[in-house]
Parts: sequence; C-alpha cells; structure tokens
Amino acid sequence: TSAFAAHAGTELVTNGDFETGDVSGWTEAGNLAGGYVFPVASDPVNSSNILAIFALDNPYFVSQNLQTLAGQRYNFSFDVQVQVITATPGAVSFEAWFNGVKLTSVVDQTMEWTHFSFNNLQAAGSLTEIRFGGRNDPDFIRMDNVSVSASPVPEPESWALMLTGMGMGMLAWRARSRKVA
Repeated sequence: TSAFAAHAGTELVTNGDFETGDVSGWTEAGNLAGGYVFPVASDPVNSSNILAIFALDNPYFVSQNLQTLAGQRYNFSFDVQVQVITATPGAVSFEAWFNGVKLTSVVDQTMEWTHFSFNNLQAAGSLTEIRFGGRNDPDFIRMDNVSVSASPVPEPESWALMLTGMGMGMLAWRARSRKVA
C-alpha cells in the first residue's frame, strides 16, 4: 500500500486544462492541423483555455501515456462540447479511450458542455494511454478539464469492518435458514 499511498489523489494528466496555451504534455497524431488551444472569454463551464478539435476529412488525436500501477483502479474525467451544423453524415465525431478501450463515442450529435466521468478503470501496466480524437466539418469540438487520478482504496480498518459486517450477515442468514427449514 505504500506505493499506492504515494499515488492516491495525485493528478496524473499533464496540462489537462490546456492552461499552457498549447498542447504541451500531449502527443498529437492524425490531421495535425486539426487541433488548436485558444482562450475562452466567457463560458458557463470553462473560463480559460480549451482545446478545439476542428479537423476536416481526417481525424485529429491527442494522447498521453500516464505512469500507473498495474492492477490499480483510476478515475478518468473530462468536459466536452460538440456542435453539429451540417447534415453530412459522419462529418462530426468524437471518441475517448482509456488503456486501449473506447469509453465514449459521439457521432453527428450536438451536445452542450457535458462532464464525462469513468470510475474504477483498471490499469494493465506501468503506462496507461488516454486518447481523444475526432473531427468536425465545419465547426469545433471543445474539450477541457481532463483528469486521471487513482481511485481511493479502503484502509485496512475499513476492510476489517466490511468483512466483519459480511460475516455477521452470513451468520444471520444461516441462522434464519436453519429456523425456516
């Protein structure tokens, strides 16, 4: 638990709010002209820099490889806004991945700022990739507040209480079963 204790509650994403004004800390792929960080003057959810994905034809991707502990569980969250102003099927798409698993996909759907949160996702090894991508002909997908942190693990005392409670429940169930039979 000492390795976990040092890891618990620590933000693992670098520049997840894009406050550097660019995509430093992220690896770009796909249509490299399709992403841009810009400041937002007034917005009900985000009042600072956001990443805009506006790739035409081919998708744009950003990713990070995070230092994780194999078998440890993590909480992953982010905010996204999607505008669809075209009737061309497939012209707008957004995807989010954790550890090679697609967690969400939005296709041709307008969406106001939405907070996505995925809890207790398990890391397979010492590096876990988070990845986002998409395209939007001719508008923007906006993304901000990307976060990954270790899920809390109950302290040994909590485990002992839970196991005691489960044991007492089993004894009560067994006593009741004998009484009914």
